[in-house]
Amino acid sequence: MYKDLIEEAERKSDNINYLGSIPFDDLTSVYSMSDIGLLAYTKKSNSDMPDKFYDYTAAGLALVNSLKMEVKGVIEKEKLGLQYIDSDAEDLAQKIELLSKDKMKLNEFKANSYSVSNRYHVDLQMRKLIALMETAEQETLFLAKKV
Repeated sequence: MYKDLIEEAERKSDNINYLGSIPFDDLTSVYSMSDIGLLAYTKKSNSDMPDKFYDYTAAGLALVNSLKMEVKGVIEKEKLGLQYIDSDAEDLAQKIELLSKDKMKLNEFKANSYSVSNRYHVDLQMRKLIALMETAEQETLFLAKKV
């Protein structure tokens, strides 16, 4: 069923190209042909800052997101893209259509996305997390010595 819908959409538009599962080594070339990175999650998702966020910002893609936690706040604060209602295909389509028609907004989001990629790079975030864990460990050891 979904395959038929995808094939129909591809026939109707020059802008839709369904690639299926993409090998990791091919992602950079796919991102270079893309304008929008989709962060599509259901209400039940427990993802807060998905890895795709880091990939998409490094590629300078505008984001269309359904998550409501930390990533939503970053996208809004940094003006990286649009929020849509999870599991609402019509709202998702409206957001994508809005960006396809408003090239100034699309380009603004893309430029902002690329400019924040170093601040939100996954390696930087991991270094911060490790430093926080090391600090917590040292404080725990200090408190244990006092007891």
